[in-house]
Amino acid sequence: MENVISTAWKIRRVKPPLLNKTMDDATSLDALLPSPQGPQSQPPIVPMPSVPTPGHSGMVPSFKPSLPAMRFMFSHTTLYISIFLAGAIVSLSTPRSLLLQYVPNSYTSGGVVSWTGAAVLGVACVVLTNFLNTFLSGFLG
Repeated sequence: MENVISTAWKIRRVKPPLLNKTMDDATSLDALLPSPQGPQSQPPIVPMPSVPTPGHSGMVPSFKPSLPAMRFMFSHTTLYISIFLAGAIVSLSTPRSLLLQYVPNSYTSGGVVSWTGAAVLGVACVVLTNFLNTFLSGFLG
C-alpha cells in the first residue's frame, strides 16, 4: 500500500507526505487531561442550612388558610362561575337572536354567525360576566 502511495506521488512529481513519522515535540495527552484529583481551585463555599436536632423543633407549617386567602380564592371562584354562566346564557338561541337582530351583517348567507356577530356576542359575554361577578360577589360574599 505504501508503495502505491509513493508511486502515485512520484507520478504527480510532488514530494510524498510524512508517513508513519512521530512528532517528538508534540504535547502529551496526559498534560492536556485534568488530574484525577479534580479541579485545582476550590468551588465557592455555599452556606448550608443547619439540620435541626431532635430536641429543637422549628416552625411547623400550618395548612389552615387565612381569611384574606379564603377571600382571594372565593373571588376567583365566583369569576370562573360568572364566565361559565355568561357563556352559557349568550350561547342560548333566544338571547343570541335578541342581541344580533339589530346588528347589520351579523349572519352569513348560510345563516351562520359572522365575524361581526361573534364580536358582538363576545362583548356581550364580557359585559354579562362583569355583571354576574358583581352580583355573585355581593350576594355570596
